[in-house]
Amino acid sequence: MDAMDGGERMSFGARSRLPQSTAGDQVRSQPVDSARVVKAIGLTLVLVILALLVPIPFHGRAASAIGDLVHAPLFGTLTLAWLYSWQRLRPLALSGIDREFRKLLFRCLIAGSTLVGFGIAMEFAQSEFGRSMSRHDAIANTLGVAAAIAIYLGRAVRRMLKSALEISCYLTAFAFFMMAWVAPVRMLSDVAAMHLNFPRLSSFESDTELTRWYCNGSKLRRSSRYVTEGTYGGEIIFLPGDFPAITQIAFHHDWRGKFDFQVDAMLPDDSPVSNATLVLKFIDHQSHNGEFEKIVQLTRGTRQQITVTQQEFEAMAEHGLDLSHIQFIDIGMVKPTVATVVAIDHLRLVPR
Repeated sequence: MDAMDGGERMSFGARSRLPQSTAGDQVRSQPVDSARVVKAIGLTLVLVILALLVPIPFHGRAASAIGDLVHAPLFGTLTLAWLYSWQRLRPLALSGIDREFRKLLFRCLIAGSTLVGFGIAMEFAQSEFGRSMSRHDAIANTLGVAAAIAIYLGRAVRRMLKSALEISCYLTAFAFFMMAWVAPVRMLSDVAAMHLNFPRLSSFESDTELTRWYCNGSKLRRSSRYVTEGTYGGEIIFLPGDFPAITQIAFHHDWRGKFDFQVDAMLPDDSPVSNATLVLKFIDHQSHNGEFEKIVQLTRGTRQQITVTQQEFEAMAEHGLDLSHIQFIDIGMVKPTVATVVAIDHLRLVPR
């Protein structure tokens, strides 16, 4: 039995081996339990809403990327459940590109537009339940819906002996899923690279690497100017304020051992200011008392290698900094009065 046909309730022209009267007798002898189908749809919808609104107990980029991978299959499954259930409740007999097939396309349009709207509404609702709204998630939901419709239509045209069109539908569905998974797969790849490249912390060689950082009163971009390692470096645009900063939130957290911390920094030649005060903060998972900062003066046009030595780390540890779990690295500027760019590159721990 094929889920597409809602039991033996559809006839598909040449593919049907039973006379129409015999097929019709089977329809009458196997009635569909409408209440059961509606309850199944309702339960599925409730489970989807819970999955989208309940706060995720895991944090970090890997957990976020895995969650992003789920969106397209989740909405694809919901779309197929709706279309298959609709077919069971109101079966269509397809034998070609006729009125019944046009009805099928209309059903796909109704289901697709409704679920796309539902996905967008859920993204807005998430902000009220301790989760963040994401444009990528809304796009992934839409691609999942589109992929499911392509699969469903592929099953329909298969019954109509349109094999070439069926393959095209399946290839389209595959393409939609791949589009939805590009960003989370790149994120997971960067998570793996981050651990493999330790003790290098950041080098800005890929756009995805920018997701390791959080910006507060500032912006961060990749640049091929003032590079000290590799092909790209980073440029921080500190906006006017008390303490604009960028924070690295993703890296290997255990810094115990004989390490110096180093980062290359430069106030560019075309900077609107001749001097700037840069502050590096190292914050552990007990951020209320585990914090250390280093203040550095930058001069326009002079490249500087900022170093925090092993001895300074040991002094930090004596004052409560937990080197086994460094949680954040802040790079901030003290009270810039104009937008100020600082080039940075090659954040790393250097074994001694």
